[in-house]
Amino acid sequence: MKEKYPGLLALYIGTTKLVSLRAGFGADGALKVENWQKKEPAGFDKGLVRDSELATDEVRELLEKTAEDTEWFNRPLYGVISNPAIKTYRVSSSVYFPGTRVIGELDVERVISQTRAVATIPLDEVILCSVPQEYLVNDLPEVKDPVGLEGRRLSVTLHLFTMPIAAYQGLQRLFDRLEVEIELLIPKGLASATLLLKEEEKRDGVLLVDMGGCLTELFYYYQGTLHFSKIIPWGTEAVTDRISRQWEMPPRDARKLKSEFGNLEPGAASQEDTISYTDSSERIRFKIPSAVFQDEIRKGLEEGLEILEREITQTKKIFPHLYQLVFSGGSTRMNGFLELAQCRLNIPVRLGFSAGIQAPQEMAGHPGYHAILGLLKYIYSPDPDARQRNAKPGLVSKTVNQFKGWVHDYF
Repeated sequence: MKEKYPGLLALYIGTTKLVSLRAGFGADGALKVENWQKKEPAGFDKGLVRDSELATDEVRELLEKTAEDTEWFNRPLYGVISNPAIKTYRVSSSVYFPGTRVIGELDVERVISQTRAVATIPLDEVILCSVPQEYLVNDLPEVKDPVGLEGRRLSVTLHLFTMPIAAYQGLQRLFDRLEVEIELLIPKGLASATLLLKEEEKRDGVLLVDMGGCLTELFYYYQGTLHFSKIIPWGTEAVTDRISRQWEMPPRDARKLKSEFGNLEPGAASQEDTISYTDSSERIRFKIPSAVFQDEIRKGLEEGLEILEREITQTKKIFPHLYQLVFSGGSTRMNGFLELAQCRLNIPVRLGFSAGIQAPQEMAGHPGYHAILGLLKYIYSPDPDARQRNAKPGLVSKTVNQFKGWVHDYF
């Protein structure tokens, strides 16, 4: 009898936090988060490795606690990242056959590999991952999945995500130090979109707005595929910074107060209400008027929404089929955020929520963990557009299909 395979590990390297989880399949066949850990990183700066040794120790400790055994490095490891160094490109190429033939998986693999190989990206950048945007079979455009169709020409347009080699090598050295092989590494917004966006929204035209600590990631889908993505250098740490400067406290304390007491509902705080700011010994240093505190948070978020409003206006000029916004990110859970966003942005808005993955409520109910939960869904997505074919330089990839084979054998 085969020993049950212990499941996979997932790692999120964000701009303000590290998160890891262990996932497997329950008795009912549903994907389940078995354990998870988080911490604020010291060896990283906005998602990029700052101190390789310290970053390695932090990730090792996180993975060991999550795996709860000494063989954690033998588990498949998948990663999702967020940092300002990620860039995007759109590239196309074609393969031709001697005669008409039925297109198979190997043909799709071939045209994707070729397109990645001939992509004219800067020499100092490396391809992180690629997402098929559309296929062309002979003269038939906008094919979602060409497998099984007949043709003499197969073309693909890829949405490429890249990183500067220096930044990428920082991550590579980290995994080399850990002596682990990363199976997959994708951007945060791509993982969140897989979890949060409905298929009908992707067909009609939807923009995911993933508000992180230091960045906001925009992912636009239309006719079921990814058409546009962009990283905006604004995140909710700008609100943290306002609180920190206003009341002269460390960012860590400002972030904690924002999380605990942030409320955007009009009239939620009276002029008499106060928030106690305590030091490390739990002594009350001073009290902050709640109404003033909430007003500072509102002003900070309105600045971000103003930036977003300009981006949406520009996006709609290029992609007019934009009918829905879906928000993700930790600060979107504040009471009143949805109403504030809807009031500011002249487009229907909803908050993203996780579904289809069993996880502790503290994780499943918090929008700050959408990305790492979305990574799990991305791995098992049946959508051919989500198939990942990435041979990453310096990081050995056994491919998602191999892991699916393990799942078949052991579950």
